[in-house]
Amino acid sequence: MRKSGRCLEILVPELSACIHEVNDKGGNHKSTFLQVLSRADYATSGVDFEEYMLKACGIKGQSDGYVSQAAILAYGDNALMSSVPILCSDPVFLKGDPSRLMLFDADTIGINRTEADSLIRVLNDLFRHDGLSIWYKDPRRWFIEGLSHTTYGGTSPNKLTGTPLEPDMASRKALGDLGRIMTEAQMVLHDCEVNKRRLSGGKPPVNSIWLWGAGEQPLVTKPKITTVFTNDHFSTSCANFSNLAVGGVEDIDLSMIPSDARGLVAISPKYNLRETNQILQCVIEHAVSSLKSRELDKLLIISDRDTFLIERRMLRRFWKRRKSLMRRIMDRGTIN
Repeated sequence: MRKSGRCLEILVPELSACIHEVNDKGGNHKSTFLQVLSRADYATSGVDFEEYMLKACGIKGQSDGYVSQAAILAYGDNALMSSVPILCSDPVFLKGDPSRLMLFDADTIGINRTEADSLIRVLNDLFRHDGLSIWYKDPRRWFIEGLSHTTYGGTSPNKLTGTPLEPDMASRKALGDLGRIMTEAQMVLHDCEVNKRRLSGGKPPVNSIWLWGAGEQPLVTKPKITTVFTNDHFSTSCANFSNLAVGGVEDIDLSMIPSDARGLVAISPKYNLRETNQILQCVIEHAVSSLKSRELDKLLIISDRDTFLIERRMLRRFWKRRKSLMRRIMDRGTIN
């Protein structure tokens, strides 16, 4: 039987943490992904999730600079490329005390469409004289258009939720007009009716917008993959922007990947660790089964620090490296 020539990549930044969890629970010898890792060839090569997705989908900036994530996410929401400068302006809750300032994103605090409509109406009334407009398709993701410049990349609130913000807030003192926009938004949101109702109902207020996601207008070159399996909005947006096939991670259909082509499973670090472990176990079990049946020719597992390669012949290797793998994790706290 001829090999399919298909290659499947699994991008899972939290792989090291998953291995730690399995090891802490006694090192389940039946764990498929531990068996695969122990048999695989590997190399140290750290990656950033968003940068890897952009590169895999063939997306780059106009001058090979930093790509605007706001433009990609906005395209994922409305299937249109914005013709004006755009930034993410996500709703957040900033909780302050005398010693620190904490951020909580929209996924954490919850926000419905009715609340989002009312809040955005208040903000658009405020910023109309500046020629700014805020809009959304998903109440957790807002965008602002009409800015004179969008050079501030910033960090997604999803990555910052629950963390102290002192260093990041200090860097914002030099933001000029963007800093003013955030401050004015905080002032008008403080006393708005929506937040009064949220507070009376025991919910944290949406007391700020978080500006981030600037960069160069994205362009599509030649993607390295043909298919993306993911439940992550950014990954789906990248795939749609590049006109690639998209499927979910719950039921991966390898027939969506043409012969002699490459597919990618993108497991965002936004997942909680238990969920990531469950997804990873299921995905790798399916991949191993496909390797055995020759539906799949090669499997790559990419973490934030390492890349593991497994081919069909490697499945016959005796599982002799597990102890050394676990020893490296325990001694160094990660895989190197």
